[in-house]
Amino acid sequence: MVVSRKEVRKLSFEKDERAVSPVIGVILMVAITVILAAVIASFVFGMGGKLVATPPQAQLAVFDDPNTNTQIPANQNSSLVRLQHRGGDPLVVSELKIILEDPSGTQYTNYNDTPPKIYGLTNTSIKNDNVSANAIVNTLDIGDTAYIVVQAGGTAISANPGTWRVQIIHIPSGQYILDTTVRLK
Repeated sequence: MVVSRKEVRKLSFEKDERAVSPVIGVILMVAITVILAAVIASFVFGMGGKLVATPPQAQLAVFDDPNTNTQIPANQNSSLVRLQHRGGDPLVVSELKIILEDPSGTQYTNYNDTPPKIYGLTNTSIKNDNVSANAIVNTLDIGDTAYIVVQAGGTAISANPGTWRVQIIHIPSGQYILDTTVRLK
């Protein structure tokens, strides 16, 4: 029996095709397993990126402090705005950036190193006085009322009546918890 070259090529090609198929399958399975193991290991060992912190959810009401003076004397503290925590998660004050902006656009924040700045949150209204250590609020829970206290520097601050902007930002997430206005009388 005489076999032509065409038939020889056809027979040898079929033989090679059957031998290659299982080898390719094994290589693909090993490659997929290695890639999957690398992805899992990167997340387990912290190389897969950090998850973004979620801000606490809180319902805050903002009012003017009825004891507010229109003038904060030099080197004194006065509360200007009253916050009420009406629902949601507790707020850790050290994780909050608080910004007050007066009608002229001047901003006071708790991240200034020197006055004029926001001194902090207190559990009582302060009027041209020093803040006692036991009045400082570290956490706001549901039902709590806190006062945003502004500290004047070497010169007096005029707490102008009008619309003030109040912003509270959760520092770990960079998200706003509150961005509203309040009318000081």
